Amino acid sequence: MKELQISALNCSEYSYTFNTELDDFPKLENTTQLEGINITETKKPKLENEREFNNGMAKGYKISDADYGSYRDVLSFIASHGYDVSIEGTGVVIRSRIVRTIMGTSSPAVFLDNSPVYDFSQLQNMLLNEIDEIYINKHGYGMGDNGINGSIRIYRKKGFYSPPRTNEVKSKSILITKGFQQLKSYKNPKYKDYTQDSFQKNGTIDWISNIYTNENGNFNFTIPHFNQEKIRLNIQGIDNLGQLYYQNIIIEVK
Repeated sequence: MKELQISALNCSEYSYTFNTELDDFPKLENTTQLEGINITETKKPKLENEREFNNGMAKGYKISDADYGSYRDVLSFIASHGYDVSIEGTGVVIRSRIVRTIMGTSSPAVFLDNSPVYDFSQLQNMLLNEIDEIYINKHGYGMGDNGINGSIRIYRKKGFYSPPRTNEVKSKSILITKGFQQLKSYKNPKYKDYTQDSFQKNGTIDWISNIYTNENGNFNFTIPHFNQEKIRLNIQGIDNLGQLYYQNIIIEVK
């Protein structure tokens, strides 16, 4: 038994060549036809470590030459993205600007190439041009008590020494529900004129999402009538063996 998808299109001839003139497109009610559009794409730098453990909850930054020109070092970048950074004696202190506890530390959890950084002076004088990506999670989502003051994960460029990675789990299970869109009935566009040539060439009459054939491969269907003499059927389907079918058929309306 085969399941088919059918699009019925009005047509006035058996074949025609593609034409870019606007007159070839059916005119719809309450619409404005454009002569052309320009589409520009701004590519966002791809983050390489966004799937690492907990990075999905953080704001990721791909460090660029512009960032290096603005901040120069890692501590300056951190200070410009939600944390207070100071040098106290011979050590570095990083504090959250959001007060979460009366008692205890206000320092975020910091990681360098996924290894915990307990002494922040390790970041002192670390230039930003050594860094590939930084992920800042100000609220510490997904880290429990360890992230009460947020987390900062720093990844150096390849070629720089990286300490051994920890054995923390870097995957989590995801349960997807309602993965398929609910089937909706087809609604025909409101064309201004059903007799114009553009509708005869490209007008859509109906769309049937699924039809099942009988044991002999036959099936019945009904479509709206707009005084057309011929229609072009676009049939797409799959049988119970997984074989795909695609066919265009022009039939006369009786």
